Amino acid sequence: MMKHAYSLVEVVVVIGVIGILLVIALPAIGAARRVARGLQCMSNCRACAQAVTEYTIDSRGYYPFFADFESDPAFENGGIGLSFLWQSHHWPMVMGDRLGRERFSETRFCPSNPILDESITTIESWYPQSYIYPSDFFLADGFFTDPRLWRESADPANADLYHAITSAEVTFPSMKGMLVELTPYHRMSGFSIADIRRAALNGENPTGRFHVSFADGSTRNIDQSSLAPGIQPGTTEPGTPVLATKEGVHGADLQGP
Repeated sequence: MMKHAYSLVEVVVVIGVIGILLVIALPAIGAARRVARGLQCMSNCRACAQAVTEYTIDSRGYYPFFADFESDPAFENGGIGLSFLWQSHHWPMVMGDRLGRERFSETRFCPSNPILDESITTIESWYPQSYIYPSDFFLADGFFTDPRLWRESADPANADLYHAITSAEVTFPSMKGMLVELTPYHRMSGFSIADIRRAALNGENPTGRFHVSFADGSTRNIDQSSLAPGIQPGTTEPGTPVLATKEGVHGADLQGP
């Protein structure tokens, strides 16, 4: 029995077809991967919010607060001095094992964050052993500052406006963002939520979606157009949405209808 051998033309055609299919399939695979990582990012944000809530329950209703506004630096992480408002980034310092591995936990990050391209051993070698790695999900500044700080008439130098906040003080739990994803790495492009303030100062109106965990325990993928503008304390200038909410925990981060 004679065996059929493929001609050179047939091989070239098959290779060409495979190449075309790959060109068609790769963008779809990339999009599916971004969607999957986006869902995992939302799940991580929700887990972080749950850890903060558990801490609050264990602390008689108080949200994380571990700095002194009048000290310089306000607090240290691994011997590194940081200013008061950096609590928003370094809140994992007081979480203990609520998020698993204490020094570094992948749950604190968007899975597309380039830091995760390195091994945990390598990442942990970058800082002293006492350093607790922060999070991609920032704790809103209003959760460790007086609501009066977030008014146009505020005096940011008034030390009385920097103190611990309790869950009972949150006026609109389902509308007040507690944790916000400042940089959506899984989108691979676009702007961070912090860019909204810069855009507003330039009269621009960017669009994009961000993960926000609210004080009522819900986590949502929110378009920036649905978020109320932030405020810079003691001024009329816009601030970063969610992170710097007008009226602090007495305010709301979702725009009205």
